[in-house]
Amino acid sequence: DQMPLLQKLGGALGMASGYLAKACPQEIPAQPVARLQMMQSQVQALAMAIDIVRPPLQSFEQSLTPDQKSRFDGAPAAQTSVQEQNQAGNLVRPCGDSTSAIDWSIEQINKSVQPTGAQHDDLAQIKQAFNAAASDLDEHCPATAPATALGRLETIEARLDAAWRTVLSMQVALANFETKLTDAQKSRFDAMNFASR
Repeated sequence: DQMPLLQKLGGALGMASGYLAKACPQEIPAQPVARLQMMQSQVQALAMAIDIVRPPLQSFEQSLTPDQKSRFDGAPAAQTSVQEQNQAGNLVRPCGDSTSAIDWSIEQINKSVQPTGAQHDDLAQIKQAFNAAASDLDEHCPATAPATALGRLETIEARLDAAWRTVLSMQVALANFETKLTDAQKSRFDAMNFASR
């Protein structure tokens, strides 16, 4: 009775994987705002992949006996903290570790654009927007991984939702800042490369 449900789950995983492969960009845009727009679409693609997987995962999980569910959820590993996962290389950046990255980004913008006195206030607003976005992201960072597979999926979904809001707010802040730049400043701003951080 469980095999058809498992096959549906396998099919959904394959469909989600194929969807993500098609959504993967061929190249990364040069302009910072365009890169953030690309990141936003990638977060949306990940959220869509979760929507594909969730119903068959839920149906399969509900069909399991308590013993099967315990093995499926991987109970011993479920108690691993997010910090331990990060040390194991499962996360790119630990939660709450955004201050240095934000300061570095603002400094790079400052060096590249060389803002006028009036534009320094605009740059301060970017930093404020970045800090608010990072705070929102940190609020949705779990201290430990949930015990169930479905719970972990829901945690990922909440984290993606926060990431989408973060990218959007950063995108708006940078786009507003860019409108106040001279052509020469805009050219230097668009040539910036944040990938080294």
